Amino acid sequence: QTVTERFLNEGSYCGGRWTRHHVPYVLFASDLVSALGSGMTVKYFPLFFKNDVDMSPIEVQIIYVACPIAMVLFSSIGTSIKDYIGRVQTIILFRLIGVALLITMSILASGITTSKYIL
Repeated sequence: QTVTERFLNEGSYCGGRWTRHHVPYVLFASDLVSALGSGMTVKYFPLFFKNDVDMSPIEVQIIYVACPIAMVLFSSIGTSIKDYIGRVQTIILFRLIGVALLITMSILASGITTSKYIL
């Protein structure tokens, strides 16, 4: 029995306050906050890469070509992982990895390294 099947069979969580019917609303709220935050940061990534990291426009476009390919790859990896740890846990894992990578990128760009290829 997978984690998802066990989740669907259980009635409530957190002392009865949360049920499986709350999951779509929690995911919606999480996605909304992420979308609002991404909308404020993602559009400035080309300027960040050009001005702060000194990448050429071609190098920035290579990143923008590689991103959808990476999204397809990690989407299929996430589909495989969800059978082992569950859907919500997989979403949390991937969100934490994304936040950690964003923080790492900002720390590296703040002067620890001068190589644009490490970022």
